Amino acid sequence: MLKGKKAVIFDLDGTLIDSLGIWSAVDELLATSLGRPDLAADPVTLARLREDALVRHALEPNPYVGFCADLAAFCGSPLPGEEVHRERYHISRALLKSDVRLKPGAAAFVKTLSERGFKLAVATTTKRANIDIYETVNPHIAPELAFSSVFDAILTRENVSRIKPDPEVYHLALETLGVRADEALVFEDSLPGLRAAHAAGIQTVVVRDPWSEADRARLLEEADAHVDSLCDAPEICGFTRS
Repeated sequence: MLKGKKAVIFDLDGTLIDSLGIWSAVDELLATSLGRPDLAADPVTLARLREDALVRHALEPNPYVGFCADLAAFCGSPLPGEEVHRERYHISRALLKSDVRLKPGAAAFVKTLSERGFKLAVATTTKRANIDIYETVNPHIAPELAFSSVFDAILTRENVSRIKPDPEVYHLALETLGVRADEALVFEDSLPGLRAAHAAGIQTVVVRDPWSEADRARLLEEADAHVDSLCDAPEICGFTRS
């Protein structure tokens, strides 16, 4: 799949790092603090609430504030979205520092691509502060993958006005790397991410993640290729296993 390609662009959460379960844990704690422990015990419903809210508020300055406002209303809380969002951020800090890990095969695959001369980028709509935590204080990630050293571009929520499935972050990645859409390959895990990359005209490989299982059929139908993990990525890219 890398024939004629000059660049590889990665989503972050659920693709390079195993973090989506952490965010579900954060939102479970948040729902409990808002008076709905029953919702905290139903992570599938909570995840769907989050995904639907992010799409609904995608054009707002911070869609996560919109999600927090919706969650508060769903829980019957009078708290404004901004206040709930601040609490969500506070809850997340400790978990991001200690519990998030790289997805299997991620570090080795990224290093292989770098050694072979591909331009590399992260295209995510998470905050840059989260990546700073991963590469400086997270003991599971920092020793394995130095984001700032390996990637030619790291594009985050601060760099765009709209989140996925809007293709803005992928258009920006192409521009930053100086490549055309047909010269790049994307690795994504979610349906909004896949559709964002395709809207930018980029071929996309879907990496299986348990938090996207509800969309599995559509992901398989729409993706250009798919792998169960990044351990399998070298093979579909035509690299010889060592």
